[in-house]
Amino acid sequence: MINTTKIPEGSGASLSKTLFPGNQKVKINSLILEKLPFDEEQYKLVLNCEGEDLGSSFEGFFLDRENESLGRHKGAVGRVRASKWNYKDKTFDDGGQIFKDDEILISLKQICKAAKCDQWLTDANGKYETIEELILGLNEAAPFKGIFFNACLSAKEYNNKQGYTNYDLFIGKGSKTVVHIESLDVKDEDSKLHKYSEVEDLQRRKETPPALTEFSVNDDDDDLAF
Repeated sequence: MINTTKIPEGSGASLSKTLFPGNQKVKINSLILEKLPFDEEQYKLVLNCEGEDLGSSFEGFFLDRENESLGRHKGAVGRVRASKWNYKDKTFDDGGQIFKDDEILISLKQICKAAKCDQWLTDANGKYETIEELILGLNEAAPFKGIFFNACLSAKEYNNKQGYTNYDLFIGKGSKTVVHIESLDVKDEDSKLHKYSEVEDLQRRKETPPALTEFSVNDDDDDLAF
């Protein structure tokens, strides 16, 4: 006889510990401005994000691998770049310019608005000499802690060292009518949040064709000369 009244709860083992691309609610645990190793004039702003609480049966990554007594993350986690593109001062052929500090501030304004801590950014006016110091100050103050917001996470596929598919997550570029991160306070009828689409928001990795060797044979050729 099959007993359908004592079905055990799922163990949570099948739940991913890492964030995937798509529409979801996330919060920022910390953020960091990183220089690129191959070009110290280029920066990327990385948000260490966490998804919603997945319940008591979920076993997330440790909060601190060096101190397991601090417990585990309650949701899936992931590094999310604030932009698909890196930040760098650039002058175009027509004389136009973009400045990394301005572009980073634009990203920060969107992030702080979604995480309901834009007042901190306003109050920080004139307090910091460099964009690096501003990011450090924001991370230390952490006015975003525990604040969930809606996000459409885009991604670029890549293979990790073990050969498995991973995702380089990032926040897509918005416009006047579309945003990729948004406060939970925004009503559905007023929302401008982009709806995730694999076609638009997921960059598939390019498959590398097998290398040809002198021993490669085309099976379609009936007449082969040796």
